[in-house]
Amino acid sequence: MTALGVRVGGDALDPGQARALSVSLPHRRGAAAASDKVPALVITGHQPGPRVTILAGVRGFEVHAARLVSGVEAWLAPDEVKGTVVLVPVLRPGGRFAAGGRPVKPSLVWRLPGDATGSRAARDAFAISSALVGGSALVVTVTEADPGRVAAPVLKGDLDDPRARRLMRASGASALVPLKRKGPPSPRPEGGPVEAIQLELAVPSFAAAALPVDGALDGGAAVLARLLHMSGAWSPATPPGTAPRPPVCRHTTSILAATGGFLEVLAPPGAVVPKGEPLARISPPLGRGVVTLTAPQAGLVLEAPDRPGTRRGAKLFVLGRPVRANGERVTRAVPRPAARAPSAPAVEVAAGALCVGWVERVSLPELGLEMTAKIDTGARTSALHVTRMRTITGLGIDSPRRPLLELTIPRRGKRLRTDLVVRVRVRDFVQIKDSSGRTERRPVIETTLRLGDLKRKVRVTLTDRGDMTYPMLIGRTALGAGIVIDPSRRHLLNAPKTD
Repeated sequence: MTALGVRVGGDALDPGQARALSVSLPHRRGAAAASDKVPALVITGHQPGPRVTILAGVRGFEVHAARLVSGVEAWLAPDEVKGTVVLVPVLRPGGRFAAGGRPVKPSLVWRLPGDATGSRAARDAFAISSALVGGSALVVTVTEADPGRVAAPVLKGDLDDPRARRLMRASGASALVPLKRKGPPSPRPEGGPVEAIQLELAVPSFAAAALPVDGALDGGAAVLARLLHMSGAWSPATPPGTAPRPPVCRHTTSILAATGGFLEVLAPPGAVVPKGEPLARISPPLGRGVVTLTAPQAGLVLEAPDRPGTRRGAKLFVLGRPVRANGERVTRAVPRPAARAPSAPAVEVAAGALCVGWVERVSLPELGLEMTAKIDTGARTSALHVTRMRTITGLGIDSPRRPLLELTIPRRGKRLRTDLVVRVRVRDFVQIKDSSGRTERRPVIETTLRLGDLKRKVRVTLTDRGDMTYPMLIGRTALGAGIVIDPSRRHLLNAPKTD
């Protein structure tokens, strides 16, 4: 099957072409209209395939990331491309780096997909997203650590998305970290296109983007090569070699400097350190008393300082807690509660596990709810208390199995006792038998559950729980792996840490 031509911005490309083009930004006049155009390289293959967009230089100082993306052209031949690959080394007006090599203000950073009616930066982001990113199945943003810091090749993405998790596991990065969105995700219209996979690759330094004699790639270029190959956009004669599955760090800890002075780093990025291992030494400019900074927990060093000096309170290290490190599970003891008998043994759990009580404060951000929920592993499904459900009609032809419901959910609080009215799409219907033996047919919705630092998509049944103490019950299917429950305690996520 032969691929069709593609249109990027205002330019049309035939199959098998590699062309550099420029995208105009809105509301530019005179010399600014020409100087602010964003340069990009578009490579189209002879065979149909997905569209992949690789961006860099979003904050204006990422020189190593920009060189890495610009060097992809050296080993990405059009004959080996399936679909379209778009490369943008510097995602800024005119493809220019920021003045002084410093990151630009957060308000000036383009955050895709932007907003056509927002600020100037939001309008520029909307124009770039429409011209270069629209229709992409995979969008990879290459970044690097802030000036004065070094980082391991870390890949960030939605670890709860099976599509993203499949690509991330085969990437060969040093670690996988959840990608924190700057705002709530925009809802996808029913029947609309599938949302693109958003990944963020943090590179420590520039890796030569040229193919050696053995056809292997190093560093960040190897990660990009595996992502392109696994997404189906690149089929080279010599596929990139497989890499060990990287550890998953769902939780990270920032370690601050206890004092100021001269700094000696002992643990570089990518190193696995046990609890109590020295990370750095800080020597005061005058006097004696060298301070040794140790790891408060076992984990993987994701970021480290690259300067010989520091000040008190500055962020030095970012430590990730992988579920597995070097093929062995790292364990730690959960603190024993004071009410427990002294003879009770301490519970051993994985370092990456989340310890919760049988009652915790949870939130459903997509519904705008925050409440106290009961953690019940005896229940398979989760349940949410609603006082009224009404099927919305007249908005088009809906499947009888997936109607649109208008829910009335009571909100409890000292100052807030109003009802919340939301509209949700039903995913399915299930038959549930309650504790009294009665069988009830309940609608099932899919939403996002936030439990401490954990955030994942869950399915929740809707019912009237007015006679129950807690408005929400969280079953074992919503908990999944990586969660340990202490049935003798409550609100562990809000309790102060003792270790």
